[in-house]
Amino acid sequence: MKFNLAQASVVKGLESLDSISIAVTKPDSVAHAFPWNNQQKWTMDYYGVLKIPYKGMKVNLKGEDRILYLKALTKFEGLEWDKDREVYLKSGEVVTTHIFRQDYYFMLGDNRHNSGDSRVWGFVPEEYIVGKAVLVLFSKGAYGVRWGRWLRLIV
Repeated sequence: MKFNLAQASVVKGLESLDSISIAVTKPDSVAHAFPWNNQQKWTMDYYGVLKIPYKGMKVNLKGEDRILYLKALTKFEGLEWDKDREVYLKSGEVVTTHIFRQDYYFMLGDNRHNSGDSRVWGFVPEEYIVGKAVLVLFSKGAYGVRWGRWLRLIV
């Protein structure tokens, strides 16, 4: 089992425990996180400053924005990426700026190392959001089920 230092100090005091050893490991199991490029070098534990695109936001497609917004621009905004020239195309013509047509969200899970969230998939366009969380159905912590959170409304 893996524990952080605070958890290890609690576990160390248990009578049923014969021994415990603390190993220092890298903070991440994932080498890189969205936007998956060598310029940012973000991880699941260390995430940099991120500007989430919104309707009407203008981006410069010559600077680092060209990589940061790559998936949103190609999958949802209708631009093409010419990998060889590292430029965006619209109707076959090179474009150097873009104004976003819709709002996007950065979805973040509550289990940092085991969440499939925007650190994995990137920005989510508003049109893809089809519901709203209203209830905690199940909650499990490091020491087992957290019964006090079951079936609680999210405020």
